[in-house]
Formats: sequence, C-alpha cells, structure tokens
Amino acid sequence: MPLRVRLALAAAVAAVVVLGPSGWLFARSFESGLRSTVDESLRAQTVALVRRAESVGASIELDDPRTAAVATHDVVAQVLDASGRVVSATREAGSEPVISNADFARARQRSHYVDVRIADEHEHFRILAAPVEIGGGQGVALVGASLEATDESVARLQRGLLIGGAAAVALSAVGAWLLAAAALRPVERMRRQAAAISTHDLDAHLDVPAGRDELTALARTVNDLLARLRAALAREQTLVADASHELRTPLAVLRAELELATHEGRAPNELRDAVTSALARTDELTRLVDAMLVLAQTGDVSGLHRRDVGLRPLATEAADRLHGLGDRPPVVLDVPPELHAPVDPELFGRALDNLLQNACRFAPPGSVVTVRGRRDGANVSIAVLDEGPGFPAELLAHAFERFRRADGARGRTGDGAGLGLAIVEAIARAHGGAVRAENRVPRGAVVTIVVPGPVAVGHGATGSTM
Repeated sequence: MPLRVRLALAAAVAAVVVLGPSGWLFARSFESGLRSTVDESLRAQTVALVRRAESVGASIELDDPRTAAVATHDVVAQVLDASGRVVSATREAGSEPVISNADFARARQRSHYVDVRIADEHEHFRILAAPVEIGGGQGVALVGASLEATDESVARLQRGLLIGGAAAVALSAVGAWLLAAAALRPVERMRRQAAAISTHDLDAHLDVPAGRDELTALARTVNDLLARLRAALAREQTLVADASHELRTPLAVLRAELELATHEGRAPNELRDAVTSALARTDELTRLVDAMLVLAQTGDVSGLHRRDVGLRPLATEAADRLHGLGDRPPVVLDVPPELHAPVDPELFGRALDNLLQNACRFAPPGSVVTVRGRRDGANVSIAVLDEGPGFPAELLAHAFERFRRADGARGRTGDGAGLGLAIVEAIARAHGGAVRAENRVPRGAVVTIVVPGPVAVGHGATGSTM
C-alpha cells in the first residue's frame, strides 16, 4: 500500500477517534442543557400546582385560565388523590393517570422526573411528579412539558455533527494525502534520479532540496554514498587495469618460454632452463594473485577474526618464516612480551611478513632488520626498521598505493609486484588503524603500523613512540 494512502487512512482514523467522542459529548451536553431548562420550568410550575391544590382541594380546575396554576400551552397537568384517581387534569392529560403505579407510589414519597408517551400520537413528555396533601390523604400533583422541540433540536444537532464529522474526516484524509504527496515529491524525484544512475554516470548525484529538514539530510547522505561508491569503483577499475598490466608481461614471457620448449631439436638443458623460467613466472603470477586476494579480503571488516594476541609471538613467527625463505639478514625483536592487541592473527602476520620481506630486500649485507613494538597511549604500534637506502623522495608520499614501485635504489628487484605495502595499509585500515612510512637518519627506512590497543591492558606496558 502506498505511503500516501496509509497516511490518508491514518488521518481519517485519527479524525474519527477525535471527532466521534467529542461530537457525542457535545450532543449529550446540548441535550442536557435543554432538559435542564425544561426541568427548571417544570419545577416552578409543580410548586405552584401543589400550593394551589393544597389550598383549593379537590375542586381545583386546571383548564380554567383564570384559576389554573400552570400554563396550558404544551403542558399537561394532573392531580391524583391518595388512591391514584385523577381528580383534576388538563385536557391533553386526559382522565387516566399519565404515570405508572410504580411512579405514583414513588412520587407520594418524594418528587422525581419521568419521561412518558402521552395520547395517541405518543408525544414525548417530561413529567415532574410531587407529593401533595389533598382530600385528607397523600396524593400526587404532576406537571409535564412536551419534549418534541427538544428532541427535534437534538436530532438536528446530531445530523449536523454527523454530516460535519464525515466532511471533517474526508477533509482530513484528503489533506493528509495532499500533504504526503507534497512532502514525498522530493523523495520521488530522488528515487527517479537514483534509478537513472548507472555505472557509467561517474558524476551523477541527487538534487539536494532547499532547507535543513530530513529530506535534505537524506539527499546529502545518498550523495556521500554515491561519492564513496564512485571512489570504490574507480579503485576497482584502477586495480583491474593495473593487475591486467602486471599480468600481461609474465604471461607473455611464460607463453614464449612454453612455445620455445615445444620446438623440435631443443637440448635437454635448454628444455630444463625453459621449464625453470616458466616455473619462476608461474610463482610470480601466484604471488600477484594471492596479493590481490588479500586486498579483496581486507575490504570486508566483518570477515576479521580478532582476538587479543601477543605481538611478540606474531613477530617471532614472521621472522621464522622469513629465515625459511633463504639467505636473509638477521631480525632483531624489540617487542615487549606483555604487548597485546586485538587483531586477526593471520592477517596481521601477513602484514608483518610483507614488511620484513620488503625490509630484507633492501637491507645491505651485514646489516640487521629490527621489529620494534610499543604501547602508544590507547594504541599499539609495531615498526619494522632497516638500514637500506630508504624510500626515494618521490615515492614516499605514494608508498602504499597499489602497483607503485620506484626505479631507484628501492626499486623493483624482479620479485615484487608493488602490492606488499598496499596490503599492509589495507590490513591496518581493516583493524581501524593506520600505517606510515618514513626515512631514517642517516640512512634506512621505517614502516610503522598503529592499531587500537586492548580496552583493558593487563600489565600496562608503555614505551616510547617511533
């Protein structure tokens, strides 16, 4: 059901809930006011009739305007003796009592009102019956006024309230429909604009309505989302383009090696060299695909499996894996045993692997690579330091961009695709942290990962910052 229809129905129901009881109370109050006026008139006439009956006795004449104690127009009156017999009555009242025996018995004790139907027309009358001393016994004097005018007035009011209430409910529903349509018009416009946006509309955005209401905030939020999606799409396109470029060369070389291996007359050593070269290219492709897979996985923060782990054991395992790869410079661990952080051990270990491999690649012979961990306020930092040539000045600001490599001293050595530091930056960001690269004085480089520390530190280890 459209929102405008629901709002219109809600407005109609609200109008019925408010106007229904209000109209009923108003009608009852109006009727009560009219009846109070009638009752006041009956009370005055009944008092006069009782006085007249008690002074004159059974000879009272109610239809004689000269001696009648009550008005004769639209009024009935009777005087009943102790046995309930009519001793005097107006013409409209007739010769039979207009009240029941039960009401007669009650009226002999005290005055009370009763509604009755009189004559063949069953006209509605309001009767006030009161005790009176007549003929040596306790009788009843009663005066009644027609309620025809009162009932007609109440009926007209009820019809007016019903018609007016129905019109008010209808107007409420129509008004709610129109207001909802006006309020939702910017939403519909934004919906149409959003539906028209495609992946090729890199600069598409929603028109922001004027003002500072919720719709303006919604439009700005959607535009921010579109901007983030454009940035993500641009990064994805860049990654695909760069990956395609990186894959083209090793694939071309691999194809050439395999084609040469298939030629007739190749010597066994030439075949072996071709296969060895093809294996090297295959390893390069495998590393590139693995790196791209890690970058894709770190984009999903919900996939992290964090737990509070010690950083020294992680650094030790990374150093052991590094030495298993061949001749590498020694790694010095300067990580306090009590240093912990809530991280994903597998991903964070991958970041340390990349940093150590990158540092060892450019560390000169006889130098060492240092892993240093510290508590930095509410954060935990772990840095990898080497004694190599450092980052070229033009690369330092772009060190963590994908497929970014330098041509100088810290350039490509044939076993990197320019994704190592990009993976480190993605892992740090997935943990809510950051990473920075700096050059040391007089030479060397340091790359530092900073991630949030544990909420409650067991031993409160602290140390100097990098």
